[in-house]
Formats: sequence, structure tokens, C-alpha cells
Amino acid sequence: MTDKLTQYNEALGLLGERRLGSLTEAREPRRVLDDYWQSSFDACMLEGLWKFAKRVVQIDASATLKPGFGFLFAFPIPEDWVRTIIISTVQTLAPPLTDVPEEAGY
Repeated sequence: MTDKLTQYNEALGLLGERRLGSLTEAREPRRVLDDYWQSSFDACMLEGLWKFAKRVVQIDASATLKPGFGFLFAFPIPEDWVRTIIISTVQTLAPPLTDVPEEAGY
């Protein structure tokens, strides 16, 4: 896994800039990279289906919310949810359910 300093130095190398010795160097290129680091990191995390961040959860149907039409149950989306990869009615995740809309936190 690549660390932040390595990423900074690769970017600086592509731009023809001198490498950083540490993340505490008081140079303009490091301050600019610091400004863009978190948003770029977050974008990369959201784009990939990272194996280390996947988890399987069993969610029970909401006892208080009943869908108005079309579906019999509504399931609350966990607070730390980023994206749904697969939904199934069995723990082996096969076969997957394919007609599952996500809306309003359910």
C-alpha cells in the first residue's frame, strides 16, 4: 500500500518538481498538495469496490415504515453505508435481488 508521502512525490515528479523529504517540509508544493489531498482521497475511496471495506450485514425490515405501493417491506440503510454491492435473501448472496430501489434512507 502506498503512503501519502509517496503519492505526493509521484505527483511532484510528474510536475517536474523536487521531491519532498517529509510531510512537514515548509514548501509551497506540499501546501498545495495538502489542500487537494482529502478530496482526492475521498473520491478514490468512493470509486473503488475496495475489498478491505466491504462487509455483509443482515438488516431487518422497518417496523414503522410501510411502503405505499409496489413493495411489502422497507429496510433502513446503515449510517456508515457508502454503496450497495449486492442484495440477497440468503447469506450466500446467491442469487442476488435485482429490483431493489434505494430512496430516502431505505
